[in-house]
Formats: sequence, structure tokens, C-alpha cells
Amino acid sequence: MLVISPDGTPAYISPAVEPLLGYQPEELLGTPIFALIHPDDVPAAEAALGLRPRKPDTSLRHELRMRHRDGSWRWMESVSSNRIAHPGIAGIVVNARDVTERKQAETALREREEQLRRLADAAFEAIFLIGDGTILDTNEAAATMLGYSRERLIGMNALDLVAPAFRAVVSHNMAIGYEDAYEAACLRQDGTIFPVEAHGRTTTHKGKPVRVTTLRDITDQKRVQEALSTSHDRFRHMALHDFLTGLPNRASFMSTIEKAPHSAAARHTRFALLLVDLDDFKEINDRFGHANGDRVLVEVGQRIARDVRRDDIPARLGGDEFALLLQHITDGAEAVGVARRILTEMTVPIQLADHEVVASLSIGFATSSHDLARPDDLMRAADAALYRAKAEGKGRMAGFDELAPARPAFRQPL
Repeated sequence: MLVISPDGTPAYISPAVEPLLGYQPEELLGTPIFALIHPDDVPAAEAALGLRPRKPDTSLRHELRMRHRDGSWRWMESVSSNRIAHPGIAGIVVNARDVTERKQAETALREREEQLRRLADAAFEAIFLIGDGTILDTNEAAATMLGYSRERLIGMNALDLVAPAFRAVVSHNMAIGYEDAYEAACLRQDGTIFPVEAHGRTTTHKGKPVRVTTLRDITDQKRVQEALSTSHDRFRHMALHDFLTGLPNRASFMSTIEKAPHSAAARHTRFALLLVDLDDFKEINDRFGHANGDRVLVEVGQRIARDVRRDDIPARLGGDEFALLLQHITDGAEAVGVARRILTEMTVPIQLADHEVVASLSIGFATSSHDLARPDDLMRAADAALYRAKAEGKGRMAGFDELAPARPAFRQPL
């Protein structure tokens, strides 16, 4: 404790000054008190110590720096009371305590916070400090990402920045303290919606629970994923379809026919296989050229696939050979009808650049039965029927007949 006279010199100094400032009391008596105060703190000290006009019998708490005997500056927290009007005191009574360590800790904390602020502002991700759903602080990346100023973001309800479709899940994750990354979508100030990856963690700030949330704009990532998905679908389509006709290729067709018995059994139906072969296709290529030959193949594929049911699968097996899987039929008569329809359609000439050509087809077919339950058996039976159709003069269809293998059970001249 010390008493400062109206002229600014100490009138009394207690022995406690030595552990505070390193001086003996008698060393400071008569020395202007402001000689010990840091120059930057003198104006505040003049007001606090009552050397500027102040009501009597009032007290004022203040902090200032005072010079230690060793030359260092020590922070003091003091309470000054105006007792100038009191007989026997006639001065300002000051009680002080050393708060240097606290001030150093506060300074270190501010420097740490400033360092964290600089790090946060340097981050590419948006960072939010959220308490009770309100944004307490954020970084420049958040302002840039969302189109608001940082000042505008602070104080906003965090859910106002979330796209309506995701507000329920974001609110739930905040409430339960969910810490794994998850995807959501945010609203920019201009109303546009963009995808984000959100990650949050619950901690404490100034003694209260808060949520630290980071947002990463994943718009570009989503575009890449979409492009890769599109490319994957395209490559998968290319792997399973004939490049010329667009029909399923042999690999795709064989995979499908392997599943046909199970599908038929599940629905108590049968299935049939038609093998279709262009007659004398080499002559078309030799006469009209390979480009026109390709045009014929495309047209044949389109006519085979025309008017098929959703479950029926047309395919190009390779070269001039096509196939058609008829699923969920009741008997072989349906296969006969489809084969007849294909042969009839082939009577219509195919228009080439400067010519018309009528393409002749041979069709062999087989229908599943107790003895033809496996796809391999059905393929062999249909192939045998196709061979007989060719042998019978081409331009016709033949169904497999196990009782009369040398003669087709069904024939339809073109």
C-alpha cells in the first residue's frame, strides 16, 4: 500500500513494495510516482490516481506497468481511493498487487489466438466456431466460399447456410456431436447450392461447449466422380455391346442366356433361342464393298431387334451371325411366329448409297424343354437347326426336332 500526496510524490510506502518492485520504502519517498510508471501508461495513471479532477471518496481499479529495480517492467493491478479530504491521510490511497504473470499469460494467449487466426485464414477450408447454433467466429475461406463478409457471417445461425434438404441431418449431427466426415450442401449468399464435405468436433471455448466445423467445397470432386462414372458406364457399354450394330455382343449374350433357366423356372415359363445367319454375305461385301456390307449388318440387326418384348435379348455374335433370346414364352409356337416375322421383314430391300439389296437369312431355333434345359444344350440344338435351314436351301427357318434331326420340324421358305 502507498499514499500519494496531491503533488504526485509518495507520502507513505509500505514495506510490501520491496517484493513487488525491489525497492526499500525510503528509497522511493519523495520520488515522483510517475517516474516509475511506463510512459504509455502515464495518462491512464493520472486519471486513475486522482491527479485529474475526481469526486472524493471514490475508488478506481486499473492496471499499469511499473519499473522494477532491475529495470524490468512489472504489471500492477491497483485500486486507488481518493482520500485527499480525509484528515490524517490527505492523499490517494493505492493498494496494488503484481499481475505480471497473468498479463504475460494473456499476451501469450492473444499471440496464440492471432497465430491460429493467421493459420485459419491461410486454410483453404472454411472453418466455423459455433456456439448454441450461432457462428461465433470464422475465417476468410468461409467468407470467400459463401459470398459473405466475415463480419456478416459472425452472429448468423449456422443452419441458415445449409441447403434446406440437408438441414435436418446437419442439425442432428451437431446435436449428437458427430465427428466423422459426411457430405451435405450449402447455400451461398446468391442462393446457389454447392456440395460440401463437413467435419465437426465438439470442444470448449471460454468455458462453454462449442462446435468447430470445417467445410470443404467438393464441387470439382463431384464433377470428376460424375465424369468417371459416365466414362465407366460408357466403357462398360462398349465391353458388352457390338461396336457396329449397338446390340449386345457374344459375351453379354452368353452371360444373359446362362441366367435364362433360373428366370424361366421362377415364373414357370419357357425360353427359346434363335440363331440367325446372313446367307452369302461374302458376296454382298465383294460386290458392294465393306462399308455397304456394314450397312447391311446394321439394318439386319435393327430388323431383328424391332418389336421385341422387353425381356427378349437380340445380339450380334460376330461376323454375319446374330441371335435372339425369347424369354418367358409358353411354347415353341411363339418362336415360330418371331422367326416368321424376321423373315418377312427381310423381304423389304435394304437401301444402300446407290443400290438396293435384299438380304437372305437362315434361322435355326430351339425351345427349352426337359431335355433342353441347359443353355449349352439349347445352343447346340439351335445351331443344328440353323445348319439344316442352310442345307434346305437358305432363306428359311428350321426348328430343332430331336426325333427327326435330319429334317427340321418347321420350315418357312423365303
